[in-house]
Amino acid sequence: MSSGETIEITLTDPQAAILNSNADRNLLMMGQGGGKTNTMGNLSYLLSQNVPDVMGLIAANTYRQLTNSTLKEIFKQWASLGFTKYTEANPSGSYVIDRTPPKTFTPHKYIFRDNDSKIYCKNGAVIVVASLDNYMALEGMELGWALLDETEATKEEAVTEVITARLREKGLYKSDGDYPFSHTGTVPVNPLFVFTKPGRVDWLNNYFGIDKYRDEIMLKIFSHTDFFQGGENGRFMVIANAFHNKENLPDNYLENRLLDLTPDEAERLVYGSPFSKTGTEYYSSFEIKTH
Repeated sequence: MSSGETIEITLTDPQAAILNSNADRNLLMMGQGGGKTNTMGNLSYLLSQNVPDVMGLIAANTYRQLTNSTLKEIFKQWASLGFTKYTEANPSGSYVIDRTPPKTFTPHKYIFRDNDSKIYCKNGAVIVVASLDNYMALEGMELGWALLDETEATKEEAVTEVITARLREKGLYKSDGDYPFSHTGTVPVNPLFVFTKPGRVDWLNNYFGIDKYRDEIMLKIFSHTDFFQGGENGRFMVIANAFHNKENLPDNYLENRLLDLTPDEAERLVYGSPFSKTGTEYYSSFEIKTH
């Protein structure tokens, strides 16, 4: 952190891989319970604290998902790092949401008409929060970075036509130091981070070029110790199963999920396979590589 304070963050190997990436476009695809939203909490915390002079975005598909799931888990992870919400009862808190920041906070550099859907941090960082059922509301913004939750249910044009077009605020660079991003450097970057379980749509696979790595991915996703990481053309992917996060889940959670689901559903929702059957194939023995 810029203040010199050291914060310890415990990560699984797939989480560490995505947090160490400074690629332009990043994907963490995991089965349910893999720790995706927890990773969003760690990443948004690190970005806001290390590069506070560019504005970030945290988005989910609906307002209900944003408030009841995404932000709830992000704020929970922030609190575990000592990054708590400022209130009159907690004047040492580090952020506020949907309200004017207190005078003790470092002033931010932006001019807004209102404070709705904005997180203001003590160091002057600003994070916009949004639901993508109204993604056109993001038009006109300039963002430094963006984190998207459960993007398998997001419309393609929301990502490719709107959000990526907003990623153009200057001031964020790839770093050669301990943290992947910095205030200064020679290679500017405006990273997108996508957090999702495998979906029933093709556009996300096509966007990241997942099919090119089919054989390698299928060799690794069933392992409890290994996972896929790689990509090209500014895309970086981490694809892993939920067993990597088993110690942070209730006892027998994953075992019960395997009993609850069909083999095809388990392949997608527990093991994180981007290639599992979707239920739309006509032949019961359908294999995409053959047919």
